[in-house]
Amino acid sequence: MRIRVRAVSAAGRGADGYTLVELLIYCLFSVVILAVVGGMLISSLTVEHEVRGLTETSSLGQLISQSVEEGARNASDIQAEPTVAAGQLLRARVAVGTSAGVVTWQCQAWYYASATKSFFWAKSGTAAIPIPLAGTNMHAAPWLFLGDGVSPDGAGGAFFGSDGTNVILRFKVSSDAVNLVLIPNTVVKRQAAAGGTGPTTCF
Repeated sequence: MRIRVRAVSAAGRGADGYTLVELLIYCLFSVVILAVVGGMLISSLTVEHEVRGLTETSSLGQLISQSVEEGARNASDIQAEPTVAAGQLLRARVAVGTSAGVVTWQCQAWYYASATKSFFWAKSGTAAIPIPLAGTNMHAAPWLFLGDGVSPDGAGGAFFGSDGTNVILRFKVSSDAVNLVLIPNTVVKRQAAAGGTGPTTCF
C-alpha cells in the first residue's frame, strides 16, 4: 500500500485559519483598543455633562440677576422684606416705558422660596403683590417660575438686601453636574429718591 504525502505550501497556510496564539494576541489588541475608545467616550460624556450643567447654572444666575436688575434700575422705590423660614420677598414700584414714550407704573415682586430653592417673579398694574403662602401653588398667576437650585449667600441667609436705593444680590446656583456658582451683584436704581412718583399701593 502506498501513502501519498502532500506538501503544504506557505501560501496555502491561511486556509487552515489562525493559531491559538494569534487569536489570543488579536483578542488582547481588541480589548486594549476598546478600553481606550471606551475611556475617551466616558470622558467626553462627563465633560459634556459638566459643561451643560455649568451653562445651565450660569444662565439661571444671569436670568435672575437680569430680572432684578431691570426692575430695580427703573424703580422709584424698592423694599426687601425680612428673611423668614419660607423665603424672602422683594417688592418694587417700577417705571415702564411704552412705544409712544409714555411712562406707566407697575408693581413688581421677586420671591425666593427656601423649601424648594426656587425663584419667582411677578407683576401687576397697581396692586401690591402678595407673598406666596406655604403649601400653595406658587407657579400660579401672578407668579412666574424662573428656576430652581438657588440658595442665598448673604448675611443671615438673606437673598436680597436693599436700602431703598441699592439692591444687593448674593446667591448661589447649583445643579447635579455643577456644585455651586456664586452670583454676587449690586444694582443701583436710576429713578428719583424713594417714595417718588408712582402708586403707593405696591407695598
